[in-house]
Amino acid sequence: MLETTTAVVKKKGVARLVEFIEQNEVNISNLSPVALNQGEVVSALLAAVTRTPKLQACTTRSVFHSIATCYSLGLKIRDKSAYLVPYGPECTLLIDYRGKRDLAVRAGAVRIMVPRLVRQKDDFRVNDINSERPFFHRPFVTSGESGALTATTEADQGLVVGGYVHTVLPDGTIFPHDFMPRWELDKIQDAARAKAKDTPWVKWLERMQRKSLMHRAFNDIPLDDRMLISQQVDEAAAIGQPAPQVIDVSFGDVGNEPLDPEIVPDAEDSDQGDMPKRRSKE
Repeated sequence: MLETTTAVVKKKGVARLVEFIEQNEVNISNLSPVALNQGEVVSALLAAVTRTPKLQACTTRSVFHSIATCYSLGLKIRDKSAYLVPYGPECTLLIDYRGKRDLAVRAGAVRIMVPRLVRQKDDFRVNDINSERPFFHRPFVTSGESGALTATTEADQGLVVGGYVHTVLPDGTIFPHDFMPRWELDKIQDAARAKAKDTPWVKWLERMQRKSLMHRAFNDIPLDDRMLISQQVDEAAAIGQPAPQVIDVSFGDVGNEPLDPEIVPDAEDSDQGDMPKRRSKE
Protein backbone atom coordinates (compact mmCIF):
# COMPACT_ATOMS: atom_id res chain seq x y z
CA MET A 1 0.00 0.00 0.00
CA LEU A 2 1.31 3.45 -0.91
CA GLU A 3 2.21 5.77 1.90
CA THR A 4 0.08 8.87 2.21
CA THR A 5 1.63 12.22 1.43
CA THR A 6 1.19 13.21 5.08
CA ALA A 7 3.12 10.14 6.24
CA VAL A 8 5.88 10.79 3.71
CA VAL A 9 6.43 14.42 4.68
CA LYS A 10 6.83 13.41 8.34
CA LYS A 11 10.00 11.48 7.44
CA LYS A 12 12.95 13.50 8.71
CA GLY A 13 14.95 13.40 5.47
CA VAL A 14 11.93 14.26 3.31
CA ALA A 15 10.96 17.12 5.62
CA ARG A 16 14.52 18.47 5.45
CA LEU A 17 14.47 18.40 1.63
CA VAL A 18 11.03 20.03 1.53
CA GLU A 19 12.32 22.84 3.75
CA PHE A 20 15.42 23.23 1.56
CA ILE A 21 13.31 23.47 -1.60
CA GLU A 22 10.98 26.00 0.00
CA GLN A 23 13.98 28.12 0.99
CA ASN A 24 15.24 28.00 -2.61
CA GLU A 25 11.90 28.31 -4.39
CA VAL A 26 12.85 31.65 -5.96
CA ASN A 27 16.19 30.27 -7.19
CA ILE A 28 14.50 27.25 -8.76
CA SER A 29 11.90 29.49 -10.41
CA ASN A 30 14.68 31.67 -11.80
CA LEU A 31 16.31 28.60 -13.35
CA SER A 32 13.11 27.55 -15.13
CA PRO A 33 12.21 29.06 -18.52
CA VAL A 34 8.52 28.42 -17.76
CA ALA A 35 6.43 29.90 -14.97
CA LEU A 36 6.04 27.84 -11.78
CA ASN A 37 3.21 28.04 -9.29
CA GLN A 38 4.05 28.57 -5.63
CA GLY A 39 4.60 25.22 -3.92
CA GLU A 40 4.56 23.35 -7.24
CA VAL A 41 8.03 21.80 -6.84
CA VAL A 42 7.35 20.55 -3.31
CA SER A 43 4.02 19.06 -4.42
CA ALA A 44 5.75 17.25 -7.29
CA LEU A 45 8.41 15.85 -4.94
CA LEU A 46 5.88 14.57 -2.40
CA ALA A 47 3.74 13.01 -5.13
CA ALA A 48 6.79 11.24 -6.59
CA VAL A 49 7.95 9.88 -3.21
CA THR A 50 4.42 8.77 -2.38
CA ARG A 51 4.17 6.86 -5.67
CA THR A 52 7.69 5.47 -5.40
CA PRO A 53 8.73 4.82 -1.76
CA LYS A 54 12.15 3.53 -2.94
CA LEU A 55 13.07 7.15 -3.67
CA GLN A 56 13.46 7.53 0.10
CA ALA A 57 16.55 5.30 -0.08
CA CYS A 58 18.20 7.82 -2.43
CA THR A 59 20.58 10.50 -1.24
CA THR A 60 19.10 13.93 -0.64
CA ARG A 61 21.63 15.51 -2.98
CA SER A 62 20.83 13.23 -5.92
CA VAL A 63 17.09 13.82 -5.51
CA PHE A 64 17.53 17.58 -5.34
CA HIS A 65 19.91 17.72 -8.31
CA SER A 66 17.45 15.67 -10.39
CA ILE A 67 14.65 18.05 -9.48
CA ALA A 68 16.73 21.19 -10.12
CA THR A 69 17.94 19.84 -13.46
CA CYS A 70 14.39 18.99 -14.50
CA TYR A 71 13.02 22.45 -13.79
CA SER A 72 16.06 24.20 -15.24
CA LEU A 73 15.22 22.50 -18.54
CA GLY A 74 11.68 23.80 -18.43
CA LEU A 75 10.24 20.34 -17.74
CA LYS A 76 8.22 19.16 -14.75
CA ILE A 77 8.17 16.08 -12.52
CA ARG A 78 4.96 14.61 -13.87
CA ASP A 79 3.62 12.12 -16.41
CA LYS A 80 4.60 12.79 -20.04
CA SER A 81 7.38 15.20 -19.00
CA ALA A 82 10.00 13.74 -16.61
CA TYR A 83 10.28 11.23 -13.77
CA LEU A 84 12.42 10.54 -10.71
CA VAL A 85 13.83 7.00 -10.85
CA PRO A 86 15.83 5.38 -8.02
CA TYR A 87 18.91 3.33 -8.90
CA GLY A 88 20.13 2.02 -5.57
CA PRO A 89 21.15 5.05 -3.47
CA GLU A 90 21.10 7.45 -6.42
CA CYS A 91 18.10 9.26 -7.89
CA THR A 92 18.20 9.70 -11.64
CA LEU A 93 16.13 11.95 -13.89
CA LEU A 94 14.30 10.18 -16.70
CA ILE A 95 12.99 12.51 -19.41
CA ASP A 96 9.91 11.28 -21.26
CA TYR A 97 10.03 11.30 -25.07
CA ARG A 98 7.30 13.94 -25.00
CA GLY A 99 9.51 16.04 -22.73
CA LYS A 100 12.24 15.80 -25.38
CA ARG A 101 9.73 16.92 -28.02
CA ASP A 102 8.70 19.90 -25.90
CA LEU A 103 12.33 20.97 -25.55
CA ALA A 104 12.91 20.86 -29.31
CA VAL A 105 9.71 22.75 -30.15
CA ARG A 106 10.31 25.39 -27.46
CA ALA A 107 13.86 25.93 -28.75
CA GLY A 108 12.56 26.54 -32.26
CA ALA A 109 14.65 23.66 -33.61
CA VAL A 110 11.60 21.86 -35.03
CA ARG A 111 7.93 22.45 -35.72
CA ILE A 112 6.89 18.82 -35.22
CA MET A 113 8.84 15.87 -33.78
CA VAL A 114 7.07 12.53 -33.36
CA PRO A 115 8.72 9.12 -32.77
CA ARG A 116 6.93 6.31 -34.59
CA LEU A 117 7.25 2.57 -34.11
CA VAL A 118 6.91 0.26 -37.09
CA ARG A 119 5.23 -3.13 -36.66
CA GLN A 120 5.40 -6.30 -38.68
CA LYS A 121 2.07 -5.83 -40.47
CA ASP A 122 2.45 -2.12 -41.19
CA ASP A 123 2.89 -1.00 -44.78
CA PHE A 124 6.37 0.52 -44.51
CA ARG A 125 8.81 1.38 -47.29
CA VAL A 126 11.95 3.47 -47.67
CA ASN A 127 11.34 6.09 -50.36
CA ASP A 128 13.75 7.18 -53.06
CA ILE A 129 16.53 9.40 -51.76
CA ASN A 130 15.13 12.35 -53.72
CA SER A 131 11.65 12.03 -52.24
CA GLU A 132 10.30 14.73 -49.93
CA ARG A 133 9.50 12.11 -47.29
CA PRO A 134 12.16 9.51 -46.40
CA PHE A 135 9.58 6.81 -45.59
CA PHE A 136 6.11 5.67 -46.52
CA HIS A 137 4.35 4.35 -43.44
CA ARG A 138 0.73 3.23 -43.14
CA PRO A 139 0.05 1.52 -39.78
CA PHE A 140 -1.93 -1.70 -39.98
CA VAL A 141 -5.62 -1.30 -39.21
CA THR A 142 -8.62 -3.58 -39.57
CA SER A 143 -12.17 -2.78 -40.65
CA GLY A 144 -15.46 -4.39 -39.78
CA GLU A 145 -18.24 -5.48 -42.11
CA SER A 146 -19.44 -1.88 -42.38
CA GLY A 147 -16.01 -0.76 -43.48
CA ALA A 148 -15.47 1.30 -40.34
CA LEU A 149 -12.01 1.12 -38.80
CA THR A 150 -11.76 -0.92 -35.62
CA ALA A 151 -9.18 -0.95 -32.87
CA THR A 152 -6.28 -3.33 -33.39
CA THR A 153 -4.38 -5.31 -30.81
CA GLU A 154 -0.65 -5.99 -30.64
CA ALA A 155 -1.34 -9.48 -31.97
CA ASP A 156 -3.11 -7.95 -34.98
CA GLN A 157 -0.31 -5.51 -35.74
CA GLY A 158 2.65 -7.78 -35.07
CA LEU A 159 5.82 -7.06 -33.14
CA VAL A 160 7.80 -3.84 -33.34
CA VAL A 161 10.47 -4.17 -36.04
CA GLY A 162 12.00 -0.73 -35.64
CA GLY A 163 11.14 2.93 -35.68
CA TYR A 164 11.94 6.43 -36.87
CA VAL A 165 11.23 10.03 -35.95
CA HIS A 166 9.02 12.24 -38.11
CA THR A 167 10.53 15.70 -37.84
CA VAL A 168 9.25 18.83 -39.53
CA LEU A 169 11.75 21.70 -39.43
CA PRO A 170 10.71 25.34 -38.91
CA ASP A 171 10.73 25.97 -42.69
CA GLY A 172 8.33 23.08 -43.27
CA THR A 173 10.81 20.59 -44.70
CA ILE A 174 10.93 17.03 -43.38
CA PHE A 175 14.26 16.00 -41.91
CA PRO A 176 15.44 12.59 -43.23
CA HIS A 177 16.28 10.74 -40.02
CA ASP A 178 17.52 7.17 -40.40
CA PHE A 179 15.35 4.18 -39.61
CA MET A 180 16.39 2.39 -36.38
CA PRO A 181 15.91 -1.38 -36.61
CA ARG A 182 14.66 -3.45 -33.68
CA TRP A 183 18.07 -4.96 -32.98
CA GLU A 184 19.45 -1.48 -32.23
CA LEU A 185 16.57 -0.74 -29.85
CA ASP A 186 17.18 -4.11 -28.17
CA LYS A 187 20.87 -3.29 -27.81
CA ILE A 188 20.00 -0.07 -25.94
CA GLN A 189 17.58 -2.00 -23.73
CA ASP A 190 20.16 -4.70 -22.98
CA ALA A 191 22.72 -2.07 -21.95
CA ALA A 192 20.22 -0.56 -19.49
CA ARG A 193 19.27 -3.93 -18.03
CA ALA A 194 22.95 -4.80 -17.56
CA LYS A 195 23.06 -1.95 -15.00
CA ALA A 196 19.89 -2.93 -13.14
CA LYS A 197 17.54 -5.91 -13.10
CA ASP A 198 14.43 -3.76 -13.05
CA THR A 199 14.36 -0.66 -15.24
CA PRO A 200 11.59 1.36 -16.90
CA TRP A 201 12.28 -0.76 -20.00
CA VAL A 202 10.60 -3.69 -18.23
CA LYS A 203 7.19 -2.10 -17.77
CA TRP A 204 7.26 0.69 -20.35
CA LEU A 205 8.97 -0.95 -23.32
CA GLU A 206 7.33 1.02 -26.14
CA ARG A 207 7.66 4.32 -24.28
CA MET A 208 11.39 3.71 -23.82
CA GLN A 209 11.76 2.65 -27.47
CA ARG A 210 10.25 5.97 -28.53
CA LYS A 211 12.56 7.76 -26.10
CA SER A 212 15.58 6.05 -27.70
CA LEU A 213 14.43 7.16 -31.14
CA MET A 214 14.15 10.75 -29.92
CA HIS A 215 17.58 10.67 -28.26
CA ARG A 216 19.25 9.62 -31.49
CA ALA A 217 17.21 12.07 -33.58
CA PHE A 218 18.46 14.91 -31.36
CA ASN A 219 21.95 14.18 -32.67
CA ASP A 220 20.77 15.13 -36.19
CA ILE A 221 19.39 18.60 -35.46
CA PRO A 222 20.79 21.84 -33.99
CA LEU A 223 20.74 21.72 -30.18
CA ASP A 224 20.39 24.63 -27.81
CA ASP A 225 21.90 24.40 -24.33
CA ARG A 226 18.85 22.78 -22.75
CA MET A 227 18.52 20.18 -25.50
CA LEU A 228 22.21 19.36 -25.10
CA ILE A 229 21.82 18.94 -21.34
CA SER A 230 18.83 16.65 -21.94
CA GLN A 231 21.11 14.40 -23.99
CA GLN A 232 23.59 14.27 -21.10
CA VAL A 233 20.73 13.48 -18.71
CA ASP A 234 19.63 10.61 -20.97
CA GLU A 235 23.13 9.16 -21.06
CA ALA A 236 23.48 9.40 -17.28
CA ALA A 237 20.08 7.77 -16.69
CA ALA A 238 20.95 4.92 -19.05
CA ILE A 239 23.70 3.80 -16.68
CA GLY A 240 21.90 4.68 -13.45
CA GLN A 241 23.89 7.82 -12.69
CA PRO A 242 22.53 11.09 -11.21
CA ALA A 243 21.63 13.93 -13.52
CA PRO A 244 24.62 16.18 -14.33
CA GLN A 245 24.89 19.17 -12.02
CA VAL A 246 23.77 22.21 -13.96
CA ILE A 247 23.11 24.58 -11.07
CA ASP A 248 25.07 27.81 -11.50
CA VAL A 249 23.76 29.61 -8.42
CA SER A 250 24.39 29.04 -4.73
CA PHE A 251 21.68 26.92 -3.14
CA GLY A 252 23.66 25.98 -0.06
CA ASP A 253 24.36 22.42 1.06
CA VAL A 254 21.39 20.08 1.05
CA GLY A 255 23.37 17.20 2.56
CA ASN A 256 23.94 13.72 1.17
CA GLU A 257 22.10 11.45 3.58
CA PRO A 258 19.28 9.20 2.33
CA LEU A 259 15.78 10.60 2.66
CA ASP A 260 14.97 7.68 4.96
CA PRO A 261 18.00 5.82 6.43
CA GLU A 262 15.75 2.89 7.39
CA ILE A 263 15.12 2.01 3.74
CA VAL A 264 18.02 -0.05 2.39
CA PRO A 265 18.57 0.31 -1.36
CA ASP A 266 19.32 -2.67 -3.57
CA ALA A 267 22.44 -1.63 -5.46
CA GLU A 268 21.57 -3.89 -8.39
CA ASP A 269 17.96 -2.90 -8.66
CA SER A 270 16.07 0.12 -9.89
CA ASP A 271 12.41 0.94 -9.68
CA GLN A 272 10.00 2.13 -12.34
CA GLY A 273 10.38 5.53 -10.70
CA ASP A 274 7.35 7.76 -10.50
CA MET A 275 6.20 6.78 -13.96
CA PRO A 276 2.48 5.88 -13.86
CA LYS A 277 1.94 2.31 -12.72
CA ARG A 278 -1.02 1.53 -14.90
CA ARG A 279 -0.58 1.45 -18.65
CA SER A 280 -2.14 4.43 -20.35
CA LYS A 281 -2.16 5.55 -23.97
CA GLU A 282 1.44 6.14 -24.97
